[in-house]
Amino acid sequence: MWSQYSRVNAAFTLRVNQNTHAKNTLQQHLAKTLQEMHQTERTISDLEGSIWAKRAPLRVAQSRLEERTHRPNMELCRDQPHTRLLSEVSGLQDTVLSLRQRLSEAQATLQQLADCKSVLEQELYTKALSLFIDQERCLGLRKTYPSTPRLVGYT
Repeated sequence: MWSQYSRVNAAFTLRVNQNTHAKNTLQQHLAKTLQEMHQTERTISDLEGSIWAKRAPLRVAQSRLEERTHRPNMELCRDQPHTRLLSEVSGLQDTVLSLRQRLSEAQATLQQLADCKSVLEQELYTKALSLFIDQERCLGLRKTYPSTPRLVGYT
């Protein structure tokens, strides 16, 4: 009976060590996820700033092109300044479009990281509760029960 008691205590201790290791691994993964979330939020902020910065040059180029196409008493001509204005507007629109696409990708990544964070937090809660039950309740009871005289058979 004493050897069985010792084997169960050893198994419990091993299980507690495994849970502790798993909890530490989850905490490290959560820390990395939080760091990636912070970097992604910073990237989103930078992309929004870049999009905002491109608005003014795009409006200027579009207004120049509009003014050029609606000049009074002038024919609409396709000369080099007109083609350059067209290419400038097109380039700026392409840049803004690619920035918006990158912004939506970054926001999707941030949402995935937030989902991963909530899963990790739930798993950490479960591991902490499991460790509490194993260490405090089960091992605590096993240390006090059964007593040595009772195991030997005196009581």
